[in-house]
Amino acid sequence: MKKQITFLLSFLICTVAVFAQNKAQNSTQNQNLYDSPNSPIDNFSHWEDMAKRGIVPTYMHIPIKPAVKGSSMVQTPKGLQNSPDVLVLDVSGTSQHENSVFVDPNNRDIALNSNNSFGASVYGANYVLTDDGGLSWSGSEFAAGGTDKGDPAACIGLNGRQYIGAINSARKQVVSWSDDGTTWNKVNVVSGTFTSPDLLDKNHLWIDNTNSGQEGNLYNAWTHFESGHANDKEIEFSRSTNDGVSWSTPINISSAVSAGYMNQGVNIQCNNTGWVFAVWSIHDQWSTGNYAEDAIGFARSSNGGASFSPAATIVDNIKGLRESWYLANATGKNMRVNSFPSMAVDVSGGANHGDLYVVWANIGVPGTNTGTNVSIYMVKSTNGGIAWSTPSRINTVAANNHAAYFPWITCDPVTGNLYLVFYDDRNFLDASAEVEAWVAYSDDGGTSWSDMSVSDVSFTPSPAGSSGYMGDYLGISAYDGKVYPTWTDNRSGLAKTYVSPLDFGCSASGGGSEYISRIEFGSIDNPTASGNYTDYTAMSNDLPLNATEDITVSVGNYFSNDQCGIWVDWNRDDDFDDPNETIAVSGPVSDQFSASIAPPAGTTLGQCTMRVRITWTGAVEPCGSTSYGEVEDYTINVTPIAPNEWTGAFNSFWHNDNNWSLGHIPTAVEDVIITSAGYQPPKVDIYDEECNDLTIQSGSTLNIHDQELIINGGFNISGTLGMIDDNAEITCYSSISWNSGSSANITASGAMINAYGSWNFNSGANANLATGFVDFKGTSDCWIRAYSSNCSFYNLRNYKSGGAKAKISNLSTNDLVVNNLTFISSGAIYESRSNHDLVMNGSFNYYGTFDFTTGPNTGSVIFDGVTQSINNFSSGSGVFNNVVFSSTGTATLSNAGIDVM
Repeated sequence: MKKQITFLLSFLICTVAVFAQNKAQNSTQNQNLYDSPNSPIDNFSHWEDMAKRGIVPTYMHIPIKPAVKGSSMVQTPKGLQNSPDVLVLDVSGTSQHENSVFVDPNNRDIALNSNNSFGASVYGANYVLTDDGGLSWSGSEFAAGGTDKGDPAACIGLNGRQYIGAINSARKQVVSWSDDGTTWNKVNVVSGTFTSPDLLDKNHLWIDNTNSGQEGNLYNAWTHFESGHANDKEIEFSRSTNDGVSWSTPINISSAVSAGYMNQGVNIQCNNTGWVFAVWSIHDQWSTGNYAEDAIGFARSSNGGASFSPAATIVDNIKGLRESWYLANATGKNMRVNSFPSMAVDVSGGANHGDLYVVWANIGVPGTNTGTNVSIYMVKSTNGGIAWSTPSRINTVAANNHAAYFPWITCDPVTGNLYLVFYDDRNFLDASAEVEAWVAYSDDGGTSWSDMSVSDVSFTPSPAGSSGYMGDYLGISAYDGKVYPTWTDNRSGLAKTYVSPLDFGCSASGGGSEYISRIEFGSIDNPTASGNYTDYTAMSNDLPLNATEDITVSVGNYFSNDQCGIWVDWNRDDDFDDPNETIAVSGPVSDQFSASIAPPAGTTLGQCTMRVRITWTGAVEPCGSTSYGEVEDYTINVTPIAPNEWTGAFNSFWHNDNNWSLGHIPTAVEDVIITSAGYQPPKVDIYDEECNDLTIQSGSTLNIHDQELIINGGFNISGTLGMIDDNAEITCYSSISWNSGSSANITASGAMINAYGSWNFNSGANANLATGFVDFKGTSDCWIRAYSSNCSFYNLRNYKSGGAKAKISNLSTNDLVVNNLTFISSGAIYESRSNHDLVMNGSFNYYGTFDFTTGPNTGSVIFDGVTQSINNFSSGSGVFNNVVFSSTGTATLSNAGIDVM
């Protein structure tokens, strides 16, 4: 991108060129490229050292436009949030830039920040901590553990130990660690001392916090600059397996890409199976006009960094921002820039678990690399870095003569959401020198992005050090929805580090005036005073999976345009934007709003957050801040499916929502209890009905009229079952038990009970079925148990199939009586194992098979009817143990004799 450079910038560039030319003519000039105005080394301390030695000009302040105040309100996808910029370290006369930040994996309100810091001299990579979610910070402008040459990289382990990686005073690598954030121990990663200009540059530090087999491992990498060394301009890697106390011998991980000139700007990540990944920029050339990054290299280790597979180029033909040096660059900003890649790995266990993301700034579209736009692009791998997607743009606005640059990406290890911090000038005129700090956000694995300005001001970048330096990268870290974007700006006249903490876990608050004065929801009855936000999640209401509960929200200081919103985070993903999570609210009626809340299908058991908001006019959103109103959070404890009990509050019809305790007609998966409450007796009429288990309580009656009742579970009768009309039908897929005190009022001859499970006449039952049919069906065996002397069938038919049997249990304590027809269909099997008698007072027709001799059976079959027949319809067969014919009745045998064992 060609930009018009101000006279002042042109003067500075010319000064640099003339100065370099003069130095080249000076016999004392070090001819080593690393110690020249065209040095590829990017460390700010190295450039300050060259300036002191007269190799490059010293830092010159460039007058800039004052920062322009904006708003601290940030419009995020989770709602409007008030996130004022926080100055991380306010020490007069000092400057901080080049930002690294890391959230404590044990507490999202704790974060460690490190920056290049200098005042009277170069201090190095300093340390600053927050323990209140980024609202305040404390630490030092001085380097952790003593002076170093900066290039900070911060991280925190699961054990709470804090680490800061940097270049040590010997121009090699150092990692400082602390267990209290105050006392720091410096450990050299690479021993010995380099002689200037040799340097181990542009390092990155990472830690495995994934509970993998490599948990706690620290990984450090950098570019080795040492003329004549085998690894000159290559990426080297070292690891620590003992919490930073000692480090392995460095290994070369980049040589296989065969960079034309060098590999630089490494970034390290790992997954939760012990794999380690490294990515960096590849420079194939290094000459005037050809400084730009040309490609992106990648290497991976399957054994926690002990060794790496050969490196590969994963993105070819890019055009990075080091196209030209010093201040004449594609962004048009008064600062040196680069396109070092940044990487993130999803270790959340979510939908995109294990995916890798790499971002960088590119001139034009990657592969085409033309135009006057700088944008941020991403590639993604879903198979551990074997294959990568086509580059896609992240910043949602891209125009000619505009730039988005310095991206740094992070993946929340809890939610899997992606966050990216960067500079962007979209809100200003073409070729503007002003920028703002922005954050991009994706909750779908980078498929789509939203972005938002997070800095309270716009500012004009200006060098804070030699070579146009104002920091070479920004920082961002996230944990469980808490996000810390950090950047450098010069609003105060000096380059300083700022953070704008954001909560993508959907924080919310109101501004007062109208407020929530009372919540009535099941077991919760909470009258409250005015407040902006109150966490009442300690108050919980149990809500069965199949229940519907009404809620009433009363408003204090009510205004006519007040609105109410209610949301439930049913899937517990810390937001309220999933399907079915917005509750329909009615009202207001006077100063009250109401709603009915029911868990949607697929909800799992456990605690969910319910949010209630009162606000004035405008959109009603679950997240963010409003000028008026109040927000309160509560807990809904989703419990197993509860019985739906008959209340009879409206009438006697089963098919009416108002007659049931759960506020709806029973569903196929709900247990039902018939009580003696309300209108009696309840009746199944007009509509077929269905439930899971069905219980008729003692003293209660259920009548079945001209419809079918399907019982998917068991049927327990302690009261009275009535079957009133000929089309009355019950189908039960589990056991039917007539319990003590139960009775039958079967008045319709066509009434039918289809029994797929066992049948129990329990002790004390009084169930004499006066008419109708009981049909045993299905392909599984069932037991018929007679424990009561006051129970009987009228018609018993056996339609079992597939070799299944209907069997009279040997546990029976009483005779089993059938007052009319006993029938066995073709293929069905009927057995008796009881020592008690089987009394048949009607005909016995069998197409199938019976065996009344099995087990310890000593009982008899008694034909005790007045006139009855025993009919074998050709395919039937069977054997009796004992047979008794009534002395007063007549029994006729048809088509067969009787086999008696």
